[in-house]
Amino acid sequence: MVATCKLLFSALEKEEEERQKMEDAERPPEDTLFGRRIHCWVLIKAGKRQVPKDFFIEPFTGTEVLIDSDTFLGVEAVWNHQNLWSCIQSSEDGIKETKIFFFDHLFWKTVKS
Repeated sequence: MVATCKLLFSALEKEEEERQKMEDAERPPEDTLFGRRIHCWVLIKAGKRQVPKDFFIEPFTGTEVLIDSDTFLGVEAVWNHQNLWSCIQSSEDGIKETKIFFFDHLFWKTVKS
């Protein structure tokens, strides 16, 4: 009985080791560029054309993503046909707390006034 339990326990340990090896092999490598890539999103501002909330559009897929989504790590700049605004807010916690009031100079620096 003891020998059977030892064999069963050994088989379970080996199975667990195999499962762990497979998980480790399937895990993607560490992303050394995480947070360093820049990607452009289309910002749709609320107010005009019956748009109730600010949101982004992912240009590759056309998917709408709300501003307070965990998808974004930060906003570097926003521009339109008249100006460019550089974000001077902290993005340590993503953009959930980012103020999208471009004319407030505490949050955004304009290139052209």
